Amino acid sequence: MSSKSEGTRVGWATAVASVYTSGYCLAALPPIFVDPLLKSHISFPGGRHYHRTWLTILFAGIVALSTWVLAKRRSNPLVVGVPLVAGTFATNVFLFPQEFPYDHVLFVTAVWTSVCSIWIWIRYSADLACRMACAGDVTTVEYVKEQASFFRALAFGLVGAFLAMLVAALVAIHGANSSIVTNKAEAFLLQRLSDFVVAAYALLLLFCPVQEALHGWRRITLLLLPKVETQDTAGQQTRP
Repeated sequence: MSSKSEGTRVGWATAVASVYTSGYCLAALPPIFVDPLLKSHISFPGGRHYHRTWLTILFAGIVALSTWVLAKRRSNPLVVGVPLVAGTFATNVFLFPQEFPYDHVLFVTAVWTSVCSIWIWIRYSADLACRMACAGDVTTVEYVKEQASFFRALAFGLVGAFLAMLVAALVAIHGANSSIVTNKAEAFLLQRLSDFVVAAYALLLLFCPVQEALHGWRRITLLLLPKVETQDTAGQQTRP
């Protein structure tokens, strides 16, 4: 393996580990700071106070290291998400035992793992298509061209699906927050937290699967241009 290829794998693994670790922090840290302030919580009057919060540092390190190793080995996209799922599960059990499953931890883990799995799958598929474009015949080139069109359509489809779900999701989340606490100031705090989490989802979608799909489309297109020109030239030469 060349040093350039090894450097690319290390950089990719580092990016994946950073994103997954950010997802763990988004799932684990807000309850530690927000829950003690919710004195009017209908299920936990007076707020919840958590001990052993130092475990989040340990779990975050384990998630980062394990994800880095799996991403560097180019493991299955679903397998790469296992450390995040295990880390948030352990956090729920050892830090937030009063509520299991904790809805915030569950939702963030589910969304983060799903979006990141799509992101990794797009990367693997684009890498395969690029290798096929470099060494393929006419039939393979046509297939790769279809792959390029698919990546472009996928990028715009993901954006459209997210925008369609955004308004409905925010309305539902704000309604649920108002039913959890009776104090208006605390309900406002929960709504601001929900807005921050949804914004994090939007950034994750934009800078991971959408950006990766567009980047994959551009990579394949640049590789195909010389082959398409060569095929067109050959076709013109064979015409009577």
